This record gives sequence, structure tokens and C-alpha cells, in this order.
Amino acid sequence: MLKENSIDYKKLKLGKNGIPAWDGLAYPTLLVINDAGTLIRKEIRRRVIKLLYIPEELTQVRYKNGNNILADRIDWAYWEMTMAGLLDRPARATYQITKLGKKILKEYGPQLDVKVIHSQKPFLEYKEELEQRNKRDGVEVKTRVIEGTENSSENIAELVTAANNAVATELLARIQQAEPSFFETLVVKLLSAMGYQGDDGTAIITQSSGDSGIDGIINQDPLGTSTVYIQAKRYKKGNTVARPEIDGFYGALAGRNASRGVFITTSKFTSGAQEQAKKFSIVLIDGIKLTKLMLKYRVGVQVKASFDLFEVDDDFFE
Repeated sequence: MLKENSIDYKKLKLGKNGIPAWDGLAYPTLLVINDAGTLIRKEIRRRVIKLLYIPEELTQVRYKNGNNILADRIDWAYWEMTMAGLLDRPARATYQITKLGKKILKEYGPQLDVKVIHSQKPFLEYKEELEQRNKRDGVEVKTRVIEGTENSSENIAELVTAANNAVATELLARIQQAEPSFFETLVVKLLSAMGYQGDDGTAIITQSSGDSGIDGIINQDPLGTSTVYIQAKRYKKGNTVARPEIDGFYGALAGRNASRGVFITTSKFTSGAQEQAKKFSIVLIDGIKLTKLMLKYRVGVQVKASFDLFEVDDDFFE
């Protein structure tokens, strides 16, 4: 017998093991976040499970890797809805419903599913960016099922690249939601992690006022004889860095008699900006390249899992 105000989980879209699929969990997940205002990740799981009144044995079912299936699908639900603009992250591991989310909740209610979520403009933009990343890396999203061992390394590498590109796309969305000062700190940390600071160098973030277009300075040696100047532009989707911004940065570099500059943005550069940067020997890093570097040098991310791929040692048998 259902408790008062509970939802019958059996009427939701079910996946394997008789547990609701992630998009079946989208409606109750959106509902509990809407009712609470803001919720941390752990509390979202607890309230959804309580709302659905799911039997204890189903809440304990796990994948072969040990992860809890129900918790994983709830996490998947709020992640997908965040990418679709139905939810927002005002703080670390904290979620709240957006105006779009309230509209969708009212309009679709229990009929909310993957088709609705994936048809939202923010999700389509996310998908487009992900496709651009995979195209740059030459990755086919629909990778073949591994058969035998001849192509297994290549196939697994493609799967890992595609998965990491999805993480990088989410990472860029998080950066675009952050404060400009956070982004300036981030790019300095990234270049330091890449080795530009050197063993005895320094890395500083300039003050917001009076920086003359310079957001960060990295001295690669104690005497400051080799210096990299940084400009960081945290732009949202649709806003591109054009030639005037490059000209302004070059002017700031010239004012310091500097010859080395790196311009980093969360967005893209126009063709005019790229041509001008080549003339001035300014290095450009767009949003996609930025997050690829963050993954490579492990800034803002952590390794979730690693695997060993084996092959038979022919020398052993000779």
C-alpha cells in the first residue's frame, strides 16, 4: 500500500531489474527539487526514493562495478536535466529548478521523458558542442562493439575519448556559470600545471581594476626575464572574441614591452581575431581546447577509473 503523497514507481518507465529508468525518474527528481527550492545531491536521492516508496530490496541492487543502480539513475536524471537547462547549480553539488524547469514540470508532469529533455535548446547546444569535440578528435560516437583483440585498443580509446569529451563539455558549462574572477584564477592554475611557471617562477592574478587588459602574469624564472601575460574572457555561448579584443590585448602587451601573450576564452574566436593573433604572435585557446587541456593536466577534474588492457605475451611462449 502506498504512503500518502507517494508516487507508484511501477507506473514510471522501468529499466532493467524492475528499477525506474533515468528518464522515468526525471519527473520525481524535478518535483522534489522544485518543492525544496535547493537540494544537495545526497538529499535529492533520499527524497526521490522516499517519494517513490520503492521496496528496500530494489534500493540495494548494484551494477557489477559496485555502484548502486537506483542512485546512479537518479544522478543521471538530474545531470541530463541540468544539461537541458531545467536545473541549475548555484553551489557545489547543489541543484535548484530554473524557470524553464518550472515550465516543463507544469506542462508535462509525469509525462516528462527523454524526448522532452533532449529537445530543449540548452541540451541541443550541449550536443552540438560535444559533436564538435568528437569531430576534432576524429571519434565516431557510435563505436563498434569490441570483437576479438585486433581492434580492441582502438575501440576502447575511442570510447574513452567520447566519454571524456562529454565530461569536458559539462566542465565548460560549469566554467561559464562561474564568476569571471574564478575563470581568471583557473587559467593561471592551468598554465602553471602545464609547466609555464617553472620550478622557481611565480604566477599571479592581477587586480580587477587597473590591469590594462592583463588578467594574469606568469614569471617563468625568479628574475622575471621570461614572462607570459594572460587575458581571460569568460563568455557565454554565442558570444565570440573578435579582432578588437585581440587588438586591445596586443596594446596591453606593448605597454609592458611584452612579446608573449595567451588569450583564453570559454567561447570561440572569429576568423578576424585568429588572423590578427597570428600577426601579433598571440596564442589563442578557445573553450574546447581549454577543457581538453584541463583534462590532460587534471585541473578541475579527477580520475574516475582506470583499466589495464591485456594481450598475450608471445615472447613468454617462445
